[in-house]
Amino acid sequence: MAVAGKNNALIAFDNLSHLPQWLSDFMCCLSTGAGFATRSLYADDEESIFAMKRPIIFNAINEVATRPDLLDRCILLELPVLPKSKRKEERAQEEIFQREAPSILGLLFDAVATGLKNLPNIKLENLPRMADFATWAAACAPALDWTADEFLAAYDDNRDNAQNVATDLSTLATVIEDWAQDKDGVFFNDAPQELFETLGRRASIEIKDARNWPKDAAAMGKELKRLAPALRAHGIDATDRRSNGKKKWKLSKNSVGSDENSASADTVADTADTVFDAADTVADTAFSATVELKDSEKGQNSVGSVGKTRLFSSISKQDEKEEKRKEKEEKRKEAESADTADTADTVFDTWLPEMPTAQPTQKPNARADSEAYSRPTNEPTPQDSDGVAQDGELTECDY
Repeated sequence: MAVAGKNNALIAFDNLSHLPQWLSDFMCCLSTGAGFATRSLYADDEESIFAMKRPIIFNAINEVATRPDLLDRCILLELPVLPKSKRKEERAQEEIFQREAPSILGLLFDAVATGLKNLPNIKLENLPRMADFATWAAACAPALDWTADEFLAAYDDNRDNAQNVATDLSTLATVIEDWAQDKDGVFFNDAPQELFETLGRRASIEIKDARNWPKDAAAMGKELKRLAPALRAHGIDATDRRSNGKKKWKLSKNSVGSDENSASADTVADTADTVFDAADTVADTAFSATVELKDSEKGQNSVGSVGKTRLFSSISKQDEKEEKRKEKEEKRKEAESADTADTADTVFDTWLPEMPTAQPTQKPNARADSEAYSRPTNEPTPQDSDGVAQDGELTECDY
């Protein structure tokens, strides 16, 4: 699509049966100006940028443009049925076009010249979404035997009809319109989930089983934002805002097409919410200042009681964490010591049976046995004159 927009001054789609959401969004961007960037082919760090703004023509038997944002940018033309008696062959039609082409081109040139002349003096009070297009068409209108007011009136009627198409095809808009028939002013101002449940109670089983019925509050919010222009054209304002940190949807009934009143009401509501939020902030600040003043009068720190509680709680938690850390460290050391002791016992038990055990010779001489066992090992063993140990005594070898 970006390449087609770059290489063609006018993009045309013929005989559409369905318009996907991505194509509907792309048409919205292309009609008001859009850009698309992608990496250049056979390049690592080069980028190709497509910037374009193009008119679009598409035709279909059924309504393929169903999203309000696209319909608000369109001019819908319903062509009459062509009788069989007026049908022509393509060759005959081409001859007629070639004969009338100079006049058509001259008329277009006259319209462009008139528009360039009148454009600096055109000042429209109420601009539609396509503001530049409306201003340019109003400037060119005298060359086409129109006045600027006639064109704007016809354009507004066409936009209203387009919004009717959007509401007729939306089950959510149908339920809201039925709900708002006997209402005046604000008839709902609550949370999105509450609005979703309220609309679900008011919808029939067939509507809730429809394919385009929102499945949850989030989907309902997205659909309501898209339907806002169409509902506003029918005198229903659907706006969402945050108050005290909570999101709310507000539905109100106003006069049909009262965009200015709607904008004024939204501005007043936003201002009121801002004032209330500011008042709450001032009250909280005053309360905090009072707490700090009382603490300072008592000889305490200037920190408020709430802050002190949080500070002491934080210190207590840190102390508790430190105690737990120390306890874990002690348990770890005890476990290591136990493991070391178990290892030493295992080694000792393994080594001890291999040691030679001294077995002293039993002798009847008790005195000699006592002297032999009480004598230090570093003293020489008593021997007789022959160098042979006496009876009843142990040699160093035996010991």
